[in-house]
Amino acid sequence: MKKTILSTALLFLISITCFANTIVTGRLIDSHKNPIPYANIVIKNTTIGTISNLNGDFNINIPDEYKEASLVFSSMGFKTQEILIKAFEKQEIYEIELETAIVNLNEVMIKVKATNANEIVQKAFDHYLDNFPTSPFIGKAFLRHTEKTKTKYKWLVDAAIEVYDPGFNQTSKDIKLNIKEIKRSIDNRSVDTATIYCFYLGEVKNVSLKKSVKRKDNLADEDPKEIKNAIHFQDNRLSNPNGLFSGSLNVLRYYKQKDAIFDKNILKKHNFKIDTVLSYNSDDIYKIKITPKSPLVKLNKHYGKYCFPIGWIYIRAKDFAIVELEYTLVNSDKAQIFTKMYRSKIASSFHIKYIEIDGKMYPKHITLNTPKANNIFKILSGTAHGAKANSEEYYYETQEVMFNEIITDSDILAKSLEKSWDSNLFTPRPYNAKFWKRYSSMVETVEQKIFREALEKELSNKNENKTISKN
Repeated sequence: MKKTILSTALLFLISITCFANTIVTGRLIDSHKNPIPYANIVIKNTTIGTISNLNGDFNINIPDEYKEASLVFSSMGFKTQEILIKAFEKQEIYEIELETAIVNLNEVMIKVKATNANEIVQKAFDHYLDNFPTSPFIGKAFLRHTEKTKTKYKWLVDAAIEVYDPGFNQTSKDIKLNIKEIKRSIDNRSVDTATIYCFYLGEVKNVSLKKSVKRKDNLADEDPKEIKNAIHFQDNRLSNPNGLFSGSLNVLRYYKQKDAIFDKNILKKHNFKIDTVLSYNSDDIYKIKITPKSPLVKLNKHYGKYCFPIGWIYIRAKDFAIVELEYTLVNSDKAQIFTKMYRSKIASSFHIKYIEIDGKMYPKHITLNTPKANNIFKILSGTAHGAKANSEEYYYETQEVMFNEIITDSDILAKSLEKSWDSNLFTPRPYNAKFWKRYSSMVETVEQKIFREALEKELSNKNENKTISKN
């Protein structure tokens, strides 16, 4: 029988789940039954939570001590809703309909016309340390790392991580990353093993260039374990997720640091224009468009005039807190070689959403997309000699992080930092079923599930063929 629960939101039964594992599962929709992506779902009066995926789906593990509490659902443009966790105890998945937040359009137009976007952005950075945490914290999070061509996954790693940040008043180089557990690691890439091994021998083993070249041309004589170490070394050198939190592409956390894109000259590097005013948690939010200066100006020493920015920044009106940023770097005409090399005009695309905890904005969801190419030396060599490039050599690397708890207790922080921290994401580890049974992960979208299952099948078939050929 279809069951409707009226609280501050409307819930519809659509399927079955297991509450015995203290998991609440559901889907967020609007009044037109469209999914609400990347909404915040938090246990009230805690820092424990999750987000919905692109399909609006979510699940969250509820610690036993919070079964009497409420879940708080919030998303830009919608009214914040609270629902008692007890309402989910009937072993059901629910659709949760959020009500659209009505904004007075006349008031919006008055605010937009009377306000200068540059002034808003400048005030946001003037209040940078007022709105972002200046005390240490650890964020527990779920990380999904993928490499995907136009047609399929080539690589997928799901992991539980911990991120230590000393505070936004400290340099980001002091941020630490720990890979706590690996949920899955599925690798079906075709990599330039010889070139990677040659580089590894020189960088790690201090082997001379002449000897390294000779050894990479005779891989059959090398230790297979050492070759695997070389690939893991290269993966961590190029794709270690620590850069997602401490690197220059995290332009807000990297603010005012050496060669930063966002610095005291931010208004000279970007154009800002108010697009509209939205509602979020009953607060007015300025949605401001980011476009490049004309003519182009240097963003920093690294990118120079080779890239230009486009995106959106969302700033809360009452205190100029930054609640969300979408920031994409596009290759300029001066960077045509990179556009051809990676078959993409996009150099990088960064998206971050924050959640307010005790008056400070902490990271909640981060996504970084960057175009890459396998066997880059072979691609360049082949292109130079007129060979047709294989489209499967080009892909997008995506690193997506969902923070499910923020810890600020000094005693817990001190104890956590006493242990050994390991940021190596790409060395496989045994699966810990007990851990993952009680850990909140990002729910796969329909598309992600299809790609993951296809990758698993492709790798399984490849391994079967290898076994047959050996026999």
